[in-house]
Amino acid sequence: MAGLIKGDVSSCADDSQHVDVIRAQEQFNELSRQLSKRSEAARNRTKSTESNAIGQDIEKGPASADDHFDLREYLTSSNDANQNAGIKHKNVGVVWNDLYVKVAGGMDSKIYVGTLGGAIMSFCAAPILLIWSLVSLLFPVKKSSTKTIIHPCSGVLKPREMCLVLGCPRSGCSTFLKTIANQREGYARVSGEVLYAGIEAEEMRKFYKGEVVYNQEDDIHIATLTVAQTLAFALSTKTPGPNGRLPGVTRKQFDAEVTDTLLRGETVYFGDIGEDSSIVREYFSRNGAICPLNVNPAEYILEAIGAGVTPRVGNQDWKDIWLESPESKQVKEEIAAIKQEALSLPDPGRVELSSYATSFFYQLKTVIGNSVREMQFRIFAIFWVVVLPAIVMSQIEPLFIRIFIRESSSRMYSPYVFAIGQVIGEIPYSILCGILYWVLMAYPMGFGQGSAGINGTGFQLLIIIFMLLFGVTLGQMIAAVSPSVQVAVLFNPFFGMVLGTFCGVTIPYPTMAKFWKSWLYQLDPFTRTLAAMVSTELHGLVIKCQPDEFAMFDPPSGQTCASWGQPFVDAFGGYIDNLSDSMACRYCQYAVGDQYYQPLNISFSNRWRDAFVLFAYFGAFCSFSFGSIPIDK
Repeated sequence: MAGLIKGDVSSCADDSQHVDVIRAQEQFNELSRQLSKRSEAARNRTKSTESNAIGQDIEKGPASADDHFDLREYLTSSNDANQNAGIKHKNVGVVWNDLYVKVAGGMDSKIYVGTLGGAIMSFCAAPILLIWSLVSLLFPVKKSSTKTIIHPCSGVLKPREMCLVLGCPRSGCSTFLKTIANQREGYARVSGEVLYAGIEAEEMRKFYKGEVVYNQEDDIHIATLTVAQTLAFALSTKTPGPNGRLPGVTRKQFDAEVTDTLLRGETVYFGDIGEDSSIVREYFSRNGAICPLNVNPAEYILEAIGAGVTPRVGNQDWKDIWLESPESKQVKEEIAAIKQEALSLPDPGRVELSSYATSFFYQLKTVIGNSVREMQFRIFAIFWVVVLPAIVMSQIEPLFIRIFIRESSSRMYSPYVFAIGQVIGEIPYSILCGILYWVLMAYPMGFGQGSAGINGTGFQLLIIIFMLLFGVTLGQMIAAVSPSVQVAVLFNPFFGMVLGTFCGVTIPYPTMAKFWKSWLYQLDPFTRTLAAMVSTELHGLVIKCQPDEFAMFDPPSGQTCASWGQPFVDAFGGYIDNLSDSMACRYCQYAVGDQYYQPLNISFSNRWRDAFVLFAYFGAFCSFSFGSIPIDK
């Protein structure tokens, strides 16, 4: 049992007879000032790449104690500015009446941190779970018993009000938020009314599904992004325009102005808190729970209603006290008035809106970048192209051998006709598969941002098609010299290992033994494939290192990053991000993509040569396979 409170919750400091609170506070303030000075000095030494976008540190707070942030004043001025700019305010409140939620008995929606033992058990139990899932689909069992998570509760949140849902673990806080956000999947039963400006939940889901969202409380972040970059990324996808972005304020100032709501599965109070929690104190005092002045009201209320570690105050259930109170009746009357007002409004018409604030292509453009890590992702995607021949070969060889034996035995037509017909028949499929792979590789990963541009992506398609045709003819050649399918498939791992090992990726060209470098590396068709594709994609591609990708160094005293590090950059490439600084210099290994592939014996000017060499292998293997066909096989 817990409570629902709307308004401000003030905190009261505990008295202590053994601690000099004033002296401790002075020492804390002095330490805070020292840390702030050190933090400010550190920030002055490094010029953060995201500082221009974010502005000031939101944890720093105002410049002086007199610079007080008022949320109500900010929201009012922001709304006035939006109205003057012609931006209409979304004036939507939420009403829930007799909201009731049940889940399947024994259901546990919590996410636990995995352990090594748990991972091993999950791996061993996977076959059993798969079989059980299939059995459950074929022979469904009777639904298990249900458990009530949210008992019937009612409440009103008017436009421009903010809520804090507070309760003990497993008390239904997340369930309530998800239900209010119109996310009801996974619950056994959800009953009661939830209205958004008079619009029912089902209609809201159909036409305005992107207007009501649920943000999880789990801290799931991308490890390679800083807090500032995470916020900037979220803002760029959710609110790309300049309006509506909250300026930097401290968390304490913001929380002090937010209207709070305290809730658990059974409502024990819903209403204003009042200044210094006077209203909520009076309500609970009137019903026998007197909150001491030196106790935090929020913590005391949880203890008083029995949600803490101590017995509840009083013999009567606080849920029943709330349902019989005049405050509860006032909430019901307010709900009825809001519903009546909404029903009296004319139907504005329903236009289905997108779930997201920005378009799909804008989101795709935002998540694609040109850092060192993202450049390596592009190279890895290109390397996957050399896997395609192995997939094609495993399909060509059985077909070639089995059908060839049948047709040659019947003397229906020449075996050369069969071999040529198979190659011609595979060409359309190779082109179709090449286009599909090219679309899924080039566009989601943002290919074509270098000097080659869109023409470069077309060149990548040509290489992919050549690789598929190469796989067809290589498979035919192996099948032509093999007595059976079982023998043919034994050649595939050997050819795949040799071609993949000596193409300059598994063993980079500078570290490869001179013997293999002098002939096998040059003859490897995978070498030509990767050289052509990598040079086309990375040529002229400007690289922008992320903060964690920079190499940091300090120049000697009296020198700047440019005077000390620029000769190194001129000799080995890359760039220095903060040339004018005198310490904490940030060096990026690559300035353009060319600096990555040039030490690997790859040249952009040779890409067409490499493409035609690859195509020549296609023709050579065709000729070899035709010449290896035994007429009486």
